[in-house]
Amino acid sequence: MQSVDFGYEHIVSRAREGAVEHEYSAAAMKQWQLALLNAGAALGRDYECHSAHYRLGSQKRTMLVFVDYKDYQGYAYKGITSAYWVPGYRECPLSIAL
Repeated sequence: MQSVDFGYEHIVSRAREGAVEHEYSAAAMKQWQLALLNAGAALGRDYECHSAHYRLGSQKRTMLVFVDYKDYQGYAYKGITSAYWVPGYRECPLSIAL
């Protein structure tokens, strides 16, 4: 059984807990797709981070999308391990603890 702390379930679970940086609205999912169109930063053999910058008025933020390409299936979001907003225009981390 897959953990609910992984992928889409993780994003929904965090949002329901009140984590405003985790968003799964249609608009947020569109940002996930836009991020996936941008070149990713490799974080491991099959693991990458993609980012998309977003501006609403004077507010700048970045959607970070983490993908495990062993499970990636395109638009169905399978393989996305997490996606969340960070303030300002930022790029993906060059490495993370896996």
